[in-house]
Amino acid sequence: MSSRLTRNQVPVEQTWDLTPLYPTTAHWEADLARVEAEARAMTRYKGKLRTELLACLKERDALSERLLKVARYASNNLAVDGLSPDCQAMAAKARSLNAKVDAAISFIPSEIQTMDDATWDALLTAEPGLVEYQTHLATLRRTRAHMLSPETEAALAALGQALDAPHTIYSSITSADMKFPPVEGTDGEPISMSIARYSRLAGSTDRAVRARAYESLNAGLDRHKAGLATALSSYINKAITMAKLRGYSSALEAALDSQQVPVTVYNNVLDTILTEAAPHVQRYMRLRQRVLGLSEMRRYDMTAPLDPTFDASMTWEEATRLVKEGLAVLGPEYQAMLDRAFSERWVDRADNEGKQHGAFNSGFYGWHPVVMMTFQEKARDVFTLAHELGHSGHRFLSAQNQNFTNSGLTNIGRFFLEAPSTANEALLGGYLLERTQEIRRRRYLIEAFLGTFMHNMVTHLLEAELERRLFALAEAGKPVTLKVVMTQQGEAMRAFFGDSVVIDEGAELTWTMVPHFYMGFYPLVYAAGLSAGCAVGEAIRQEGQPAVDRWIATLKAGSTMHPLELYKLAGLDMSTPDPIRSAVALFGRLVAELEECYA
Repeated sequence: MSSRLTRNQVPVEQTWDLTPLYPTTAHWEADLARVEAEARAMTRYKGKLRTELLACLKERDALSERLLKVARYASNNLAVDGLSPDCQAMAAKARSLNAKVDAAISFIPSEIQTMDDATWDALLTAEPGLVEYQTHLATLRRTRAHMLSPETEAALAALGQALDAPHTIYSSITSADMKFPPVEGTDGEPISMSIARYSRLAGSTDRAVRARAYESLNAGLDRHKAGLATALSSYINKAITMAKLRGYSSALEAALDSQQVPVTVYNNVLDTILTEAAPHVQRYMRLRQRVLGLSEMRRYDMTAPLDPTFDASMTWEEATRLVKEGLAVLGPEYQAMLDRAFSERWVDRADNEGKQHGAFNSGFYGWHPVVMMTFQEKARDVFTLAHELGHSGHRFLSAQNQNFTNSGLTNIGRFFLEAPSTANEALLGGYLLERTQEIRRRRYLIEAFLGTFMHNMVTHLLEAELERRLFALAEAGKPVTLKVVMTQQGEAMRAFFGDSVVIDEGAELTWTMVPHFYMGFYPLVYAAGLSAGCAVGEAIRQEGQPAVDRWIATLKAGSTMHPLELYKLAGLDMSTPDPIRSAVALFGRLVAELEECYA
């Protein structure tokens, strides 16, 4: 059987290097104890912020920086080896510590928000050093009407680990508990299956293999759907309850308030793409059906190669070269960061048992970000690599130019968060197409670039639509049961794809693979980010260095501005539908060119 390696069998060059953080588990344990002691010491500032606020904030920054290092070291190890009891124990200790720290410092926002205006103004005048925290402090003051009593806030912080249980349960099930039947390959040999490996099998040129992989995937997901539905329902109910406690009209309003993003802007992005992207997507699906010679398009046909005899596999070395070339326009500072990422093993690209599916970027202050992904030698993997390194560039540059609070490592406005990553995909796609005229390679690259839109704009858009539907039902007092989730998933997909794709029972399980449902209305952030990223890429192509300078300045700004302000610094107005429509139009042009290629 073609089986997945265990973590200790993976070649070291395919893994990230976390040893500079902690050479041994003993070093991590020592820092764990130190953070807990420092958190207890923070309580000496309680009741004294009228005279010692700046000192308290600086000490909180130092504590938060160390906590971030402890917590992410543990969560990153668990992400790549979820079967390890040691990694599971470390992650549990880190979650417990996080709750203790949150409880210990919960008095800080409470005291800031309960000061009367005269006292607050006098404090700002007396302590000019507070200016470096002005955005953070202004947000706390602006949202103080939604703050609960100091005692309640402290209790909620202490319950942080319990309140995060839905996400913890989801992660445990999908990384450690979920098993899939092996898949018979083209040669008759069985292939080990996982969520990560499904994406590769779904790109097989053999439709029978694709269908068997889809059946295996759904068999594994189906066994855990009841537990995952319970976890998702619990998360939704928690979010709604917390929003009501704080006096918000909805969980969405609560999630967007601190970012100063109006609910109308969020819904505008979602509704615009749902309406205007659907015709292009349906055209693309019908093109795929025609080129593949299918009587009907199934879910497992959506990523099948349109030119099955074209050999387009890419080595890791080719991928890193293309990413560097495609992003060279961002300048020497950005290139130096990429050089370090590849030479210092910032990227964990292995495929092993117990590794979390998907990809993410994990940022640190005073060190560098790291990337987790599964590299499978496809063009889409190159775009994924560029995407995650976009997060690296953002976090690396902001951390170098801002204090901990303003670095955005823990509090960046999510409505902006996916712009740096998807901008990289847009730049890479544009670069590759500008330099490719040979018809077979060009249409292959168009297909790969369309994958950026299908993933960031379509897949995550449908997640956001399902999320909106489920929250609307729950806020209307209707229980979010397994049947409800399955039904709403199917209805949302059928409304978007029309008759261009068969939406079967397996498609109704798609939600079981989405960690973003536990991250506070995160899915739509991708579509908004891609729209902005396409606009940034176009501005750089049209204007050159001035647009690059604006973008690098935006990346360095961290969280000193709210998302819509950051977009304006980059030259975009994301409060209007124009950038959204422009990105959808680019998607349409790519589909049209691919239609011409296969006329």
